[in-house]
Amino acid sequence: MGNLPLHPVIVHFPIVLAVLAPLVAIAILIGQRAGRLPPRTWWIAVAMWGLLAISSFVAVKTGGIDEEMVESVVAESVIETHEERAETFALSTYAVFVLAMLVMVGKSQKVRLVAGSATLVAGLVSTALVVGVGHSGGSLVYEYGAAAAHVGAGDRERISRAIPDGESDDEEDHERR
Repeated sequence: MGNLPLHPVIVHFPIVLAVLAPLVAIAILIGQRAGRLPPRTWWIAVAMWGLLAISSFVAVKTGGIDEEMVESVVAESVIETHEERAETFALSTYAVFVLAMLVMVGKSQKVRLVAGSATLVAGLVSTALVVGVGHSGGSLVYEYGAAAAHVGAGDRERISRAIPDGESDDEEDHERR
């Protein structure tokens, strides 16, 4: 097979974590407010946002590695839009992680409360940002054909032999309906 890129595998981690981390944080805060969870359980949220920051960093780096190859198939301006969205999202995850840490290290209750509220708001902003990143990444693959950059000549020949002349996957899908 052609060069299998790591980026499409890695990007799913920040997407999932960007959705789950705020939900977990809300559940922890509700549990703490009800007196069922001790303050130290916030470390779970900190860990999730830390993993989100790390995975978004790795996703941006692996995307940069794939960029050169994909530019042979997709216009640079389309790739740049995705890259800029991804970098903005990654920066937001770093900020959320710092805010989440402030909840644990804040000296006063007021600092911890403000940091906790800011963490949730910023976490939800990160979730909204990841939707845009995912959409532009999906467009790169499904609308602009970015995956073709990773299909080698041998793979193209194998794929063309697997699909009988005159047929395409779309026609097969249509016949099944």
